Order: sequence, then C-alpha cells, then structure tokens
Amino acid sequence: MKMKYIFVILLLIPFFSIAQKMEHTDFIGKWSGEDKGEIGFITFAEDGFAFIEIGGQLMGGEQFTIKGEKASLSYQINTEVEPITVDFVLKNLVTNEERTLYCIAKYLEPNSMQFAINFVDLRPEDFTDRNSIVLTKVE
Repeated sequence: MKMKYIFVILLLIPFFSIAQKMEHTDFIGKWSGEDKGEIGFITFAEDGFAFIEIGGQLMGGEQFTIKGEKASLSYQINTEVEPITVDFVLKNLVTNEERTLYCIAKYLEPNSMQFAINFVDLRPEDFTDRNSIVLTKVE
C-alpha cells in the first residue's frame, strides 16, 4: 500500500510542476470569457498583437480603425512574476500616442485562467468579482 501511495505522488509531481510554471507561449491562442451574459474573446497572436472581440465587433492587431483613427493593439506578458502581468498597449498609428491597459492573470488549469483588468492607469492587485473573469482557451 505504501509503495502504491509513493508511486501516485511521483506521477503527480510533474503535473503540478507543469501547472505552476506556465510560459508566455501558453497564452497564444483564442480565449473566451463571459461577463454579464455576454461572451467575448481575446486572442493572443504569436507576433505579439492582440485581438478583442465583443458583441461581434473585432478590434486589434497590427492595424485597425477605432473612432476613425488607425491603431494597433499589442500585448506584453511577464510569467516570471505572480500573479502574471499582462499589458495591452493601444497605439495610435498617426500620433504614436500609447495607452496601456494593465492586467493580471493566474492559471486555474492549463486551459483556464482568471484574468483581472483595471480600467484606470493602475495594475489590479488582486482578483475580485468586479474586476475579473475566467477565460477558457478555445483554440
């Protein structure tokens, strides 16, 4: 019985090590989340650009139009800190002005994460019902 218990622990150790150490590349892909009954998507592209789709409207990437202005939406992720930091950088391609949206994330499972956004110029310090949603990887 004791040997069986040790064997189970040895099998689980690699799983927990993988679950704790997620890489930047684990973000790449399309993620879905629901907020107040509305489903939205965030796509982290390999080239460092992000796409946000809400209510059937797609924004983001290397070049798109928002309020009549050409813009780009990129992201930066730091998986070396806890919680993981995610910054969305919205850049006006005409004026070169940038605005950063500071976020935090933590993995719940390999294809599921809690994601918190602060709509002021500060990074969220924790995950609350008001500032966070659960994202599930769909691609």
